[in-house]
Amino acid sequence: MTLKYTGGGYGGSLHGIPARDLTDDELAALPMTDQELVKSGLYQRAKSEDKMTRRKGEDKSAGEGEG
Repeated sequence: MTLKYTGGGYGGSLHGIPARDLTDDELAALPMTDQELVKSGLYQRAKSEDKMTRRKGEDKSAGEGEG
């Protein structure tokens, strides 16, 4: 399961762990489990709608050229 980076405020990082969203493949290569990362408060389990929300504002062509 992909983890979403929340940052956790000041000092929001763990040594040897990327401070960004993590894919399943990346998680498999890390020294901590996904449960440990979530427990740290710096990551949360990603939901499918998170990906959709991130892309929602990317379609800038909507409404252009009309009128």
